[in-house]
Amino acid sequence: MRRILRVWIWGLSGGVLTTIAGLSVHHAIQGAEFRVYEVRFEGNTRSTSAQLRHLADVRTDQHLLAVDLDRAVTGVEQHPWISSATARLSFPSTVTISVDEHEPQMLLALTELWYVNKEGQPFRRALGNDLDYPILTGIDPDFAEANPELTSAIIGRSISLLESTDVAPLYGSGDISEVRFHTRVGFALILRGGTEIVLGFADPEERISRLSMMVDAGLDLSTPQHIDLVSEKVATAGPLPELEPL
Repeated sequence: MRRILRVWIWGLSGGVLTTIAGLSVHHAIQGAEFRVYEVRFEGNTRSTSAQLRHLADVRTDQHLLAVDLDRAVTGVEQHPWISSATARLSFPSTVTISVDEHEPQMLLALTELWYVNKEGQPFRRALGNDLDYPILTGIDPDFAEANPELTSAIIGRSISLLESTDVAPLYGSGDISEVRFHTRVGFALILRGGTEIVLGFADPEERISRLSMMVDAGLDLSTPQHIDLVSEKVATAGPLPELEPL
């Protein structure tokens, strides 16, 4: 009899606990405490929270545990300024999405102007009020369309070229207005003052090192001129070539 009583009590206790657990889960799912009241964004400066909120497509008042974080991240990464994103739940009622934005390193001139990031990837059309970056010219749009891998290599080399100018006498891309590419001549830098520095296809660091020695010997880069560093043995500086009449 006592054994039967103990079994009955244990059964009753288990049923009560199961009921309590079920009610707790039901409350957690149906209650107001764990519903989305805010979608918060971190790291965005060029993209607006309103734009990202639309792309994330997280419904207000849905249960926090029902939010598809992967889907929200995929949506946010469709924004042209967003390089990558991560998302997390912040109990009791917030979804937090952190983003990394592209940083333009230069402009690419094709049929339109494009921003290019530090990985050498064009990522969106340039804005008319934000164009103060070196511009890569000389790539024909038809050539770019027919030769995407070679075009990507040219763009990547241009980014490396800009990075290699962060030494004397140029001190970074702030002095450079244009990177000009020619299929026969190679790469040339156009300074903001008008000076043209032809580097060719060779290692830019060696060429810029020679340019530094020329400056130490008295060469004034602030005076518009044509500097040819293509040859491994001879470097020349002279007047800019005259433009042909139209």
